[in-house]
Amino acid sequence: MSITEFFHMGGFGLFIWSSVGVTFALMAIEIIVVKKQHGTISKRLTRMLRMNKKVDQ
Repeated sequence: MSITEFFHMGGFGLFIWSSVGVTFALMAIEIIVVKKQHGTISKRLTRMLRMNKKVDQ
């Protein structure tokens, strides 16, 4: 088996490799979105805890 045959995948190479590419792109987008949401939630919680401390005093 040559490298060309491997990438051609019996005539289905374009479908398979584009599916792999889309999957990895979506996984990368998911990681970016989750990190962004984590930062937003972390900031909100910090603000809420500060506000709660002020009310308790």
